[in-house]
Amino acid sequence: MNIASDIQDVLQSKNTEMSHLVTQLFHEKFELIDSLGCTYYERRDTPNEQIAIYNEVKRAIQNLGTDKQTKSELERIVNLCNEDILKKIRAQIPEIKMADYDLFCYLCAGFSYRAISIFMQTKIDNIYNRKSRLKMLIGNSAAASKVLFLRNIR
Repeated sequence: MNIASDIQDVLQSKNTEMSHLVTQLFHEKFELIDSLGCTYYERRDTPNEQIAIYNEVKRAIQNLGTDKQTKSELERIVNLCNEDILKKIRAQIPEIKMADYDLFCYLCAGFSYRAISIFMQTKIDNIYNRKSRLKMLIGNSAAASKVLFLRNIR
């Protein structure tokens, strides 16, 4: 009975955390749309309208590649939704380079190669090559979660 109770507590905790995460994502997405709407409102019918909106969109996208807080939040979401996969890869493959870790995170989050190339500020061909090398690194490792890692980077 104690084990069943412990399992129920763990599941309740995970459900609460997931609910909080969904609410947070909901607000963040509308925050971006609101920000773009404000920029559009302030600049509409002016020569700078397109430039201002472009710059706002560019800033939001680049934050995923450069802003530590944004990247940290992305890592938290990926871990929560994917069995702590980022924590596992760091623990099981400690020699992974930071750029490969970032690529792994973006792939696990489901971003396209085009988006990842923007986040990582590199050509899309480099993303394909890095992914291939990352798959080899994981495949040749002794990681206990190797199958989980490979399954999540398609």
